Amino acid sequence: MELLSGEHVVSHIENECMKSMKQIGDLGLKPPHIHVFQFGNDPSSSQYVKRIARNCQRFGIKFDHMHYIKDKDEFCRTLMASCNNSEISAVMVQQPLPKDLMFCVDYIPFVKDVEGVTTVSMGRLFKGEPALAPCTAEAVMEILDFYDISLEGKKVAIVGRSNIVGKPLTMMLLDRNATVKVCHSKTKYLSAELKIFEIIIVAIGKANFISTDSVNPHSIVIDVGTNYTESNRLVGDVNFDKVRHRVSRITPVPGGVGLVTNIMLIKNIINAYKFQHPELDDEDEE
Repeated sequence: MELLSGEHVVSHIENECMKSMKQIGDLGLKPPHIHVFQFGNDPSSSQYVKRIARNCQRFGIKFDHMHYIKDKDEFCRTLMASCNNSEISAVMVQQPLPKDLMFCVDYIPFVKDVEGVTTVSMGRLFKGEPALAPCTAEAVMEILDFYDISLEGKKVAIVGRSNIVGKPLTMMLLDRNATVKVCHSKTKYLSAELKIFEIIIVAIGKANFISTDSVNPHSIVIDVGTNYTESNRLVGDVNFDKVRHRVSRITPVPGGVGLVTNIMLIKNIINAYKFQHPELDDEDEE
């Protein structure tokens, strides 16, 4: 069994990001600038914003936290202003968001949508047009690419159909000529279905949902899950301790997809900036 650790992937992406930031500086351009919007005081959301701020500082990306507690009108006005401001290269809206504010997310133009969550971004992904994808879906693809796991002609099963993992991954894998089946909690005879697939990506949000009866000795298993047990232990959607001995390759939890997802936001911020500065593509080719 080969462990598909996220640490090596993160180091590779960090080097790419540092190189891109150096190119931006060498061209005399202003650094990328992100506005992160938050409404309310959800504790986990606030912690995530702090982590984004630290990462942006580490890479020299300008960061502003646009935090609103009660004024929904001002939230919408400021969000629209940031989306229309050419000095702001990236915009993201923290979840959870009140239902009556969800429409505001679609203010974000696809070139600034670093989470790949707007209707336009998803539509462009579906059509195979340039767009940023959700960071978790991107993280899965980065791991597959880093470990030279070929996708062309491969049978890939995705367990989970969320808008930030299962659905975008389906489009991304199809674009790479994989044969994709989307499964979920209502799929009949799920274990028997999964056994025939070469790559199994699990993102269903249930601790230890997948066990040895769903895999074969040649299976490559990508575990996207992040679940906490009663003892506050972080585990994936796959029963790692049992499955690891029955497959050829597997990502751990923690230390796998989640680790890569964190750095993918930085890469998406830089890629959003490149959308808006085509001269950087010419620089990359040199």
